[in-house]
Amino acid sequence: MTAVLPATYEGSSPAQRFWKAFAVAVLIYVLLGIFFGTFSISVHIAVISCTRGTEMQTNTYGWSSPFSSPEFHLDDSSENSLLSSTYGSVQTSLSLPLCSDTLFFLSRGAISKGSMRIESSPNLADADTARVDVKMTYVDPRQGNHSDVLDQTTVCLVKRKGGKGKQMGVGLFLAGHLRIDPVVPRVCVI
Repeated sequence: MTAVLPATYEGSSPAQRFWKAFAVAVLIYVLLGIFFGTFSISVHIAVISCTRGTEMQTNTYGWSSPFSSPEFHLDDSSENSLLSSTYGSVQTSLSLPLCSDTLFFLSRGAISKGSMRIESSPNLADADTARVDVKMTYVDPRQGNHSDVLDQTTVCLVKRKGGKGKQMGVGLFLAGHLRIDPVVPRVCVI
């Protein structure tokens, strides 16, 4: 007959095994967060000033789709959710100092896409700054209740830390997970 002895762990205490397992779990959590975009990787950016989406000037088009207008009637009897949505936009303006060595635009978040247009203005009031107009168009399936969209949107005047010279820019930041249809930013630099 053989005797069964209890298992013993030599070399590490239960506390050491716990901390090793905990460190591995935290490492996996951080790696998954970076992989799925939960954490933003620092690009050495300092925020100077920000405007939240709820603080921007709101304009709701009131059209049932981007393909319809008051002049051209579109039959929206379809059950398509796109046609039953309200399209709206918010906009804000920032002043970007032209004395910077580098001007840049930064976009982070769930939907980092959009368009940018650079225009020359004949009536430059201040030749030391560029006016940056940011307009964000969004689809809101709740017909005008856009607070969720705007709460998750921020436009900031930013400065890059370190490096050579003064580097100023505009950052568009959207939350990592939007529960709604996309926000499409459009930036116009004048």
